[in-house]
Amino acid sequence: MAEKTGKSPEVADHNVDRYPTLRKVLHAVANDPQTPEGQVERVEITALASGEATYRVWEPRAEEPIGGYYRSL
Repeated sequence: MAEKTGKSPEVADHNVDRYPTLRKVLHAVANDPQTPEGQVERVEITALASGEATYRVWEPRAEEPIGGYYRSL
């Protein structure tokens, strides 16, 4: 039987950083079906302490990026 801690499992400890690893975020970007197979001009990744990350990828000379979201489990 699990010991009761008095905390709900859904409540996150906001004093603990859970940044995603670069390897996992890059893997998510590379495996996103929208990520271009060929050359890219620019990649922008923003990692957050919550374990989430957003990314944008620009194809050469593109006016708008392709974006995505990653959340570590």
